[in-house]
Amino acid sequence: MKMRSAKILEDVRLVLFLLFFALTVFLNLTCSEEDNPLTDPACGSGHVSWYEKAGVCRDEANNQVVPNKCCGR
Repeated sequence: MKMRSAKILEDVRLVLFLLFFALTVFLNLTCSEEDNPLTDPACGSGHVSWYEKAGVCRDEANNQVVPNKCCGR
């Protein structure tokens, strides 16, 4: 009986992993470029950092201030 319940538990874990993997792939495929704020030309190079002390978002390429939405704020 122990072997049977262990096999069932292993099968359930495998099915749950496959469902999680399929959901992850589905979500990645349904995301569009428009969902990414870094594709906006106002965000500069796209490599941005949030400076907590100043409360601004800066483009790391040229250190210019860019809109806060580029840093997800």
